Amino acid sequence: MRAISFAVLLAALGFPLVSHGEETAQQSKSIQQEEVSPVALLSSDEPNRLGCTRDSYEHACFMDFTVSMRYPLFYEALREGHKFDMLPFFSFTGRMGQYSETVRHSSPVMTKQFNSKLYFRFYTAKSADEKLGTADRKQDYYDVGYAHESNGQYVDSVAVFNSTAASVGGPEIAQDYISRGWDYLNYKRHLHFEAEGTNSMDIDLRYFLS
Repeated sequence: MRAISFAVLLAALGFPLVSHGEETAQQSKSIQQEEVSPVALLSSDEPNRLGCTRDSYEHACFMDFTVSMRYPLFYEALREGHKFDMLPFFSFTGRMGQYSETVRHSSPVMTKQFNSKLYFRFYTAKSADEKLGTADRKQDYYDVGYAHESNGQYVDSVAVFNSTAASVGGPEIAQDYISRGWDYLNYKRHLHFEAEGTNSMDIDLRYFLS
């Protein structure tokens, strides 16, 4: 009787462990699948940078920083990017300069570049059965997009330039306020290689419309 009770106790303790182990394996498999598919909803499009740049006509440098981000459009509707092996993105990259009081009066923050872009990213598999993930540094893909780039400034005539030069401290500094901008079509091809670590190569072509 005591042996039967001991066997029943072992069975009662053993079944939940087996059942729990099966669930853990399934959950682990599910987690691995989920790790392949999600894409970051907000990430950088170009490298974010922080540095110090000195213009030839000034005695000290300014803080030169670039902030870049991108966001996937219709992400849920496209089943996390795997329905057509494609995702549309909107991206923005801005470059600015922070000047100190010793360099320019009133320590201005100057906009150097505004670059907004709408593009489609097409992921390309290396084999027929390869599931495409969204870790872009380990994927082959190409982008096709439309972009606008400008410096966000306002000087567009000689009269305005002369007025600005008189107020900011000279024609050299006034050059930063000259309005510059254009639209362009963009094609980018990204390839990655696993030889001796993860390496990549980018080919970036632009056709300027204005």
